[in-house]
Amino acid sequence: MAVLETKVGNDSLSRVNGNIWKEWENANNNDSHPNGRIWVGWNKDTISFNVIEKNPQFIHGEAWLVEENSLIALTIVYGYNQPMERRRLWKEIERLSNGMGNKPWLIMGDFNAIRGPSEKIGGVSWGDTYSDDLNKCCEEANLDDLRYMGNQLTWSNCSEGHRRIACKLDRALVNEQWKDVFEESFAMFLNHSISDHSPCIVTCGSGVRRRRVPFKFYNMWVTHENFLNIVRESWQEEVDGSPMYKLISKLKRLKKVLRRLNKEGFWRISEKVEEAKGRLEDVQHRLQSSPLSEDLAKEEKVWLENYKNLSEAEESLARQKAKQLVFMENSLDGLGAASQPPRSLWE
Repeated sequence: MAVLETKVGNDSLSRVNGNIWKEWENANNNDSHPNGRIWVGWNKDTISFNVIEKNPQFIHGEAWLVEENSLIALTIVYGYNQPMERRRLWKEIERLSNGMGNKPWLIMGDFNAIRGPSEKIGGVSWGDTYSDDLNKCCEEANLDDLRYMGNQLTWSNCSEGHRRIACKLDRALVNEQWKDVFEESFAMFLNHSISDHSPCIVTCGSGVRRRRVPFKFYNMWVTHENFLNIVRESWQEEVDGSPMYKLISKLKRLKKVLRRLNKEGFWRISEKVEEAKGRLEDVQHRLQSSPLSEDLAKEEKVWLENYKNLSEAEESLARQKAKQLVFMENSLDGLGAASQPPRSLWE
């Protein structure tokens, strides 16, 4: 698979087709934008790509990967330069995510946006507007950056000294289903060569699907200070449709919200407990030298509360795990099963 971002007029299409693609199949979005901003080519011996939708900022379709024996959703992106114009792209990505189901989804290309200050050096500092929209889109569509190697900053203005600007404008995003199917996949961002952008190569890996662990409610979530507000805000957001559709949609949305809460507040809970314990011990040690310090006393109070809450959450998860294992063991004994029990909710 090859992806080109182009500005080629219709009169040059046939000449470029002959010189670049040759035996490959290709598609472009010239019918959606006069300059033909995106061109996609694929080797029909290894990939079968069916274009479903074209837009000035993306080409979306389904690709059958012959070697991996897998069907994926594939979206090639070239975002507009202006933040307000890119907001249409973020909305379209969120819309596409609602129709993914259990299909692995890869979105790659030039997003013309960064996700944080570390993704830009030089020039004028970009405000949150340049990252908040993309981050919110990733949250709503349940997308993450595919792990990558190579260049961290994928674009530069090719200037020198204090005039040089470099950013991470190119990326590969994937959904949870992609992570399940292509556990070994990664992106490689190469050197720019004659371009001002880094080429990106995505390696899929074996494509062997692991057993998907069903969604489980963790009791420790209710200890989070914002748990009720998070659930309330998600549930009160309006959904159009029949009563059953509204219920299913709200439950699906709430599941994403709770998974995000788990990732941000409770992921690797034992490590968080050890970190909080270490921070508490550190501030208490400093208090021995400055026992009347109000700042240290306040810091001690914060980390004491943090350590207490995280410890209780860890204990709650341990109890839930123990009950789950006992239930599974009793069920297997009743069936006379000799095999090992399924993976626990910790996995």
